[in-house]
Amino acid sequence: MEVTGVVPVQWEKRRVEALLLAARLFLALVFIVAGIGKLADQPGFRTALADFGVPIALTPFVAPLIPLLEIAVTIALLTTVAAWWGSIGAVALLILFTVAIVANLVQGRQPDCHCFGQTHSEPASWMSVARNAALLIPAALVLAAGPTATEISITSWADGLSLSNPLVFGAAVILLAIIAALAWLCLTLFRRYGRLLVRLEALENGASVPSVPDLDSFGLPPGVPAPGFALPALDDGIVGLHDLLAIGKPILLVFADPSCGSCGAVLPEIRAIEDSGDPPATVAVVSRGSAEANRQRLSSYGFQRVILQTDMEVASAFGVPGTPGAVIISPNGSIASRTALGVPAIQELLETLPSNLPTPAPVLP
Repeated sequence: MEVTGVVPVQWEKRRVEALLLAARLFLALVFIVAGIGKLADQPGFRTALADFGVPIALTPFVAPLIPLLEIAVTIALLTTVAAWWGSIGAVALLILFTVAIVANLVQGRQPDCHCFGQTHSEPASWMSVARNAALLIPAALVLAAGPTATEISITSWADGLSLSNPLVFGAAVILLAIIAALAWLCLTLFRRYGRLLVRLEALENGASVPSVPDLDSFGLPPGVPAPGFALPALDDGIVGLHDLLAIGKPILLVFADPSCGSCGAVLPEIRAIEDSGDPPATVAVVSRGSAEANRQRLSSYGFQRVILQTDMEVASAFGVPGTPGAVIISPNGSIASRTALGVPAIQELLETLPSNLPTPAPVLP
């Protein structure tokens, strides 16, 4: 009788250990994807932090810190000695992210979360809050189990078990997913920063920056036809790309958002272009959200043309992943510049707007 009673107890222990191990592996997968995704897209993440209300002066320090903390949490969760501390870090980060999202939502702001870098980004919403709440469940489960319960390792737990066991098989699948995600994200990171090192070396040697094709870059390449659009104007009526082209000047298409914290650093400079006696380009601001929210935020700038997209459909068509963003369209309807994302890049783009802006060759239909 004693022997038969031991087996169910041991099996129940194995089930609890399997649950905790699966929770650790799942959280490790989420945090490693988020961490490396943010490291691989630091400009976009800095923009997202500014949109969430982080002071612009602090974004260069906070942007690398958060993904490094996420990677540290991943490493801790995968070890036996620090798994419990990893769960504390996971809970703390998830609570921090949730508070930041809720604080913006209650103010009517929906900045892009940029939670996984360029891998996945979407406007913050109550679904984002629900997702974080769901992630808090396995993190809290590991935390509540205590330090000793997380000392079980993958090898010791699976000792004597086979892949025919559903629990073992599930843990193996999650582990393989983590390894695959690590390999893919590391490759992306190395490719991105490898190109950066090539350019830095060229600059240090006094040479011009080489033109290295960036397959992962955002935006449409110069010379291709600009996507057509027809959107409701903030004041009244419909404004389409053909209406802007009819003016006969290059178009400075600016992508903004009422909740974009860093937009205020560059919109006055863009508005100054309209105030010049003979503007070198037609300025059109493409924003999203309700007309009321845009009037409250953008009316003080006095732009002549503010048009509203429902979400990010036009920005996505132009390959613009966030705000503020800008691109120049030539009078013949083709893309005339690389896409600028963020305040410094847009300020640099504005310097290329003299009245004699060269027009690319006509785009063939």
